[in-house]
Amino acid sequence: MTYLEVIREDLAPYPIRSSQIVRRCAKHGVQPDDENIDENIISMCVLEILSQMIALGGVSEGGVSFSFNREDAKDRVRSICKRLGLDYGDYVYVPTVTRLE
Repeated sequence: MTYLEVIREDLAPYPIRSSQIVRRCAKHGVQPDDENIDENIISMCVLEILSQMIALGGVSEGGVSFSFNREDAKDRVRSICKRLGLDYGDYVYVPTVTRLE
């Protein structure tokens, strides 16, 4: 499988444009059609795409809008962050409470 295929599969059932996956691959220095897969790069691409989707609130392609359960997507982002040792708050807005005195 190629990076493009693996990332698309990991993002199922969300309909992600190929150009978005290609962009993430370029950012991480890999070719979308490369079959020499690095799982950490796959996870980073999936993490970045999911966090972008959460921030935007849905997916729209070709005039069709697709909404999704944001909490499920956040759980997936949290899981990937934990596995990679990353801070969840860097990818998903986490509200904080500040006490004013």
